[in-house]
Amino acid sequence: MLLILKVFGVKRTLTVRRRHVYRIDEVVNHRNAIAHGRETAGDVGRRYSRQEIVQVIREIKGVCLRLIMIFDEYCSEPAKHRR
Repeated sequence: MLLILKVFGVKRTLTVRRRHVYRIDEVVNHRNAIAHGRETAGDVGRRYSRQEIVQVIREIKGVCLRLIMIFDEYCSEPAKHRR
């Protein structure tokens, strides 16, 4: 994700909370493990309670909304567009 921001020349941070960065890494690592066959989705899911999963969803939702806000702001100001 940080690479995408860099490619577009966006100089804003993806998240203001360091724990969200760790959460994104955790989700990406689990996704990669499942996609490459090292683990099953069931194995990963069993490690979390329902309450923990709801919390992960809330945190990722917050990051996604911030990402949309950053790109909305960036795209609405042509002077910020990378050439």
